[in-house]
Amino acid sequence: MNLTVIVEDEYTYFASGQPLVNNAAITLVNYQRNIRITLTTERDNGTAKFVSIPEDRYQLFIEAAGHLSLNQIIVTSLNNPKLTVFMQRQTVTYTWSVTPVTFQDNYVLTIEADFATNVPVPVVTVTPTEIDLEELELGFVTSVQLNITNHGLIRANGTTIELPDNHPFLEFSVSTKELGYLDPLSSVILTIHSSHKDNSKRALPAVLIGSAYVANIAYSYICGDLQLRKLPVLFKKQIFFQPTLISGPSLIPISRPRPAPASRISRPRPAPASLISRPRPVCSFTDSSCTTDFKFSGYSSSTLSFCNKCIQAFFTCFPGPTLPGSGCVPLGLGGSTPLKSTIDSIRWLQCTEPNKVKSAMLQAFLCGHDIGECILELAGKKKRDANEFVHDVYRSMHPIILSINAAIEVLGDINWLSVDGESWVSNVVQPVFDDNSEAGILISTTELSTILATAPPNGSTSEMVRTLIERLNNTLHGWSSGQLEPSNNINMASFSKFEKLAEEINSYNDEAVSNGYLSYLDLYNFVSAHYSKSNLEDEAGVCAVVKIRIEQELAVTRVAFSAKLEIENMESSPLVQGSLEILIVDGNTGIRATHLFAIGDEKLSGSLTASEGGWSLPSKASGSVEWLIVPYSEAAPQSDRSYDIGGTVMYSLNGVNVTIPLLPTPVTVTPDPSLLVHYFWEKYVIGDDPFTDKIEVSVPFTLGVAVKNGGYGTASHLQITSGQPEIVENEKGLLVNFKIIGASLGNEIISPSLTVVFGDLAPSSSVVARWHLISSLQGEFKNYSATFENINPLGDPNLSILDELEIHELIRNVKIYDSSEDDGIQDFLVNEHSDILSYPDTLYSSKSLEHYSVSIGAVLSIHSTSLNTLEVRTISNNTGWVYYRIEDARGMLHNTALAINSTRQEGNKSFIIPPENSWITRHSNRNNDNFYLHIVDNVSTTDEVMYYLDLCITDCRVAEMSYPQSPTAPTVNFSHTAYNVDEDKGSVKVVLALSEPSNANITIMLTTNDGFATGVDYASGPYNITIPAGQTRVIFNISITDDREFEQNEDFHVNIDQSSSLSGVIVGTPNTAIVNILDNDDGVWIAKDATDRWTEFASTTVGF
Repeated sequence: MNLTVIVEDEYTYFASGQPLVNNAAITLVNYQRNIRITLTTERDNGTAKFVSIPEDRYQLFIEAAGHLSLNQIIVTSLNNPKLTVFMQRQTVTYTWSVTPVTFQDNYVLTIEADFATNVPVPVVTVTPTEIDLEELELGFVTSVQLNITNHGLIRANGTTIELPDNHPFLEFSVSTKELGYLDPLSSVILTIHSSHKDNSKRALPAVLIGSAYVANIAYSYICGDLQLRKLPVLFKKQIFFQPTLISGPSLIPISRPRPAPASRISRPRPAPASLISRPRPVCSFTDSSCTTDFKFSGYSSSTLSFCNKCIQAFFTCFPGPTLPGSGCVPLGLGGSTPLKSTIDSIRWLQCTEPNKVKSAMLQAFLCGHDIGECILELAGKKKRDANEFVHDVYRSMHPIILSINAAIEVLGDINWLSVDGESWVSNVVQPVFDDNSEAGILISTTELSTILATAPPNGSTSEMVRTLIERLNNTLHGWSSGQLEPSNNINMASFSKFEKLAEEINSYNDEAVSNGYLSYLDLYNFVSAHYSKSNLEDEAGVCAVVKIRIEQELAVTRVAFSAKLEIENMESSPLVQGSLEILIVDGNTGIRATHLFAIGDEKLSGSLTASEGGWSLPSKASGSVEWLIVPYSEAAPQSDRSYDIGGTVMYSLNGVNVTIPLLPTPVTVTPDPSLLVHYFWEKYVIGDDPFTDKIEVSVPFTLGVAVKNGGYGTASHLQITSGQPEIVENEKGLLVNFKIIGASLGNEIISPSLTVVFGDLAPSSSVVARWHLISSLQGEFKNYSATFENINPLGDPNLSILDELEIHELIRNVKIYDSSEDDGIQDFLVNEHSDILSYPDTLYSSKSLEHYSVSIGAVLSIHSTSLNTLEVRTISNNTGWVYYRIEDARGMLHNTALAINSTRQEGNKSFIIPPENSWITRHSNRNNDNFYLHIVDNVSTTDEVMYYLDLCITDCRVAEMSYPQSPTAPTVNFSHTAYNVDEDKGSVKVVLALSEPSNANITIMLTTNDGFATGVDYASGPYNITIPAGQTRVIFNISITDDREFEQNEDFHVNIDQSSSLSGVIVGTPNTAIVNILDNDDGVWIAKDATDRWTEFASTTVGF
């Protein structure tokens, strides 16, 4: 018989063309018949044909390169003339496996809100305001330094300097005229250099006596429109006994007085700032509600300036004589005191627009009680002492009242202050007082007849005129003859009364001028304008808005699958163009389901490398390739499902393309969780009020988050890590800080970490956490937004299990009680639909994130039944959750901080409501400082409901949450409590120290306070000092001014501002350091009064 042997291997089944095995040596052996025949398979068809062999049992041996040898027993038969054998190749082997794994699914949550607050406008001051021109002209000094400081809380824009260019022989220059931005509470030192102009000649000093040259510091800020301001700096010579009239910069705050001009003999100290310690400039002033307009309305700037000069002349001249050709001289330097000087002295009442002046003064005098009532009402609405508030205005108004009394003492009749007599005084009365008139400085009978023949001024009578002339004549005659006081009912003015009033007025005026005002009238206008009712009720200042961003990372652990193919190539040729097509089918139906899974990129390892067209594996090498396979939520919507994961391997070897199916591996897919994340950002923030002297304590506010699992699978190892708040938009450069100081999970305060670990969150359950923040300023949040980005290992957004992200405007953390939703954790009362009054309208449950509509109820009446009990009668058109709010117009809550017990009475039933559900605020309406009472409750009737509230009257400080301090927070303090520096050293070195290095830069804010040294002696703060990461100390320099004046040693204080704690440090001690400036000038100085520190100091000077 003939036997054809066909030799196959894996390629026959998996390679293209189904090749057979060529050059295989096939041997048939029959030991009984002594038969051994060896044939080789043909190259083209892989077969060998044995001819004419007997039917029998044979031993078959086959060998082929790259294959395992084959040895088997066969039985030949005429019925089976063909024999197909399979030889296993020993060149390429593979292993396929699929195993469950876990991975961390991360979500970057970005929440933003606008923080709005009102702050004073940027008040920029410059020191010194006057520069000694003589020292520059004589060449004693060639440069001067200006300290330009922004005392406000927003940025001053476009700061520039304009130098004088009209000096005959001096030329002034600076390194740059464009100073740019001046950040809030920051200073810049600008040096002005002087040099002689080319080919110029010095003028005689006498030519320039009294001359002044002006440099202007200009800046701007946004307050509605662009507001421009200029600060003048005068280059001038000092003149004895001549009043210095300085037109100060607009809106200079009372709290930061301009120092008096420096004197080469003794530099006077500015008077203490006794009125206001913080700037209160505003955009505009209106007064529509106060019954008395206590501003000098109607003044133009030129009118006010002229009247200020009249006032200045009055205080300079009264009651000294008039000297020919020299004007007037100060009190005490002249001889006799003619009435003419007295009449001249009081003529400032008639200087310009007299009717307006007199009417305003008279109104202030007659309506002082109304003004006081109005001021008291306004003061009660501010968080500052009412007495201090009233003192500010009354102190500035007092010299005006004294001036009115002085005028009445001379004129004898208050009605003259209401007379419109400007032209009458100038044309009729004044000529008869001329020294060259008939009776000289007296008024003769003829002159009196002439006056009486003229129509009296509007508002007066002939009798008033006759009485006035009589009084003036008697006064003139008496004072000139030594009779200074009236007697025997003589109609004349009392010199002692007039002198006492004038001296007191003069004292007030000196104080106003020393604080940088033109006169007491200038001061009064400033104070009254800045305490107008519109200023208070509209929360004067600039509305500054910054955008706050908080980034948080939510992490949850999920289940996936790792598919791995291991390959070994024992061929003598490399394996190329390798690939794998993964196939996933439903384990129950066999239906293709690959689309229900996300398959990651392949990861090669070992000797397996990526090449053009697929993998490559060198000869005699091994490697592996892995895939991460993540099921979509649709793969197991509500319950576990089985799937088979297999595929097909393809590669090319020796030019032969091979395709090998993989045996599928069964897996089980479990349902995913579905995360619903809701943020609750508290709207109102209590922090420092920048319009008050006191630094108010920042009260923590909350950023709450509620996470609900709305899916069918468990959210494993859920946690959220928060970053600190960042300011990402700040158009006006507002100086404000925000910081997360702690966190709570449910009702438990957690360690000082920004990470909240929720653990495993089962299906249909919720968890609540809150981060507690503080703000350095008071204000409110608005314009909330929340976005997220899923960062999973495959970068596939469709794998996200965060299915809902919302942010809500939180009005109050309250309690849902007496229901299945009461889990003992505070819930969220929010304003879902914005309205101008910010009424809350929705209540979210912390237990389930279920929400309930909140209707608005009406308060029918409120009255106090005892010292600490309120009875509130309410009604609502709806049952369920109702919100009530009432303004405390009668002032019952002004001293109350907390409602500690609340009871609801419905018919005969009483219910105790949680303390969180009744509260008192002053945030409801930012245009009104009145307190508000709030109640939110679940009512079951539309009939009237009574509430009885027990109020805390004393010791009402709300218990503060205790947040553990981070053990790594470093402490900052000064290295010494005092530093000494010689005046001529130019600067003093001050050292800040940290208890331990920080891993980030730390910025510390320092402020300064004048002692005996003022802003002209050193570069006053504030300063922002940065301690670099990794360092524990920093040395910084404070510039010291070296003057040529003999004076006592001086000092000032440097303080670590408590706001530095927002930079992640603890402010330790010493947090105040004294800098002593040791004088280096020669001379003698004697103390002026008992308040001076020194009584006598002298030194010897040689070498004159």
